[in-house]
Amino acid sequence: MNEILLKLFDGLKFYEIILMIVGIILLIAIIVWVSILIKKNKTYLPMLLCSIIPAIMIGWPSLKSIKYKEIIIELNNQVNKTINSPSEDNYKKLDSLEKITNQFNIKDPKTNLLLAKANIILSNTAKAEEIVGKEVTNTELNEFNSVREDLIKAQLISKLNAIIENHNIDSAQAHMLRDKLKKISSSTLPIKNKETAIKRVEDRLNRYDSLQNIKNNLNKSIIKG
Repeated sequence: MNEILLKLFDGLKFYEIILMIVGIILLIAIIVWVSILIKKNKTYLPMLLCSIIPAIMIGWPSLKSIKYKEIIIELNNQVNKTINSPSEDNYKKLDSLEKITNQFNIKDPKTNLLLAKANIILSNTAKAEEIVGKEVTNTELNEFNSVREDLIKAQLISKLNAIIENHNIDSAQAHMLRDKLKKISSSTLPIKNKETAIKRVEDRLNRYDSLQNIKNNLNKSIIKG
């Protein structure tokens, strides 16, 4: 029952849910009252006109719910497109759809899993972390754990950028960069800026290795001299 209600009202804000429920109750009350008036051969037109109010109360949230479901279908399709073809154009389309979802109150674990994936792909690590931190059912637990691993890899990118900006890295930092580079490369999702981050790390490590080779050669020359 809870799952049915969740799917029915998912995406709607609390006041919109209340509006819909009250509208349904009013509409049922009006239908019953009109039926009584018809049986008594009394005029029922004024009461029938009153049904416009609950119809609006039900209609507005219903239209928003339909729009929400369409957006989620589009988002799911765009996530799959971006995974299969991580182009700049696909990243932009995904970002636009993800921003639209902010106007909805999303509770469904499956939809939250999709949103988490979208935000990880877009490198929105703070928002992805917030979504991943929500309670999930046992059905989605394994999938959420997998997404958490990708989130950790996405968070590494921003951390690595801070280390790369440091012009002087030591051997411990170089070792750490190589270790993190392996983890980022194994990400199952095409995280935005991942390839750029990998290239920057590789370039920084190459410069470090070149500098170390120069130092080692100098030391050997000094020892021989």
